[in-house]
Amino acid sequence: MEFTSMPKLEIKNLRTFRSIEWHGYEATLYVDGKRFAEASNDGVGACDHFHPLAPFTYDDVKALMTFIKEKTPKIKTEYGEISNHIDIVVGDLVEDILKGRDLKRLLKSKMVYQKDGKLYSLSMKGVKSLTKEHIAMAEKARPDHEFLNSMRFDDAFKIYKECA
Repeated sequence: MEFTSMPKLEIKNLRTFRSIEWHGYEATLYVDGKRFAEASNDGVGACDHFHPLAPFTYDDVKALMTFIKEKTPKIKTEYGEISNHIDIVVGDLVEDILKGRDLKRLLKSKMVYQKDGKLYSLSMKGVKSLTKEHIAMAEKARPDHEFLNSMRFDDAFKIYKECA
């Protein structure tokens, strides 16, 4: 398999577990909508593992790794530029899923808003699960706040990622 442009990468069937250094995970990596490989990380500081799913082979996994390293922009860090790597790309996808889960959990029980580049949350006394009525009441009480609860999830998630 040869890659001429960056394919669409997706993570599905994500299962995570706590580990020594980071969260470990197991997931299925999809490339352009096709099951490509089982991806995993033990969460102990080692690199990710990728096991191809038929009809794909280890050569296909290697081709994707090479494409990402050689054809995608370098990443700027405080220590200089580094080459992109499949572990970084997949790690970012896993982080997005986990942050998305966190945001959904937060939006169910708290009013969340952004101010000066920071996120804040408000609790409603005695309320464990917000309804549309609760959200409307908070918006009326605080018209100067733009609540993430009222936004499309994709828009709220973008703000959450930038601030969290």
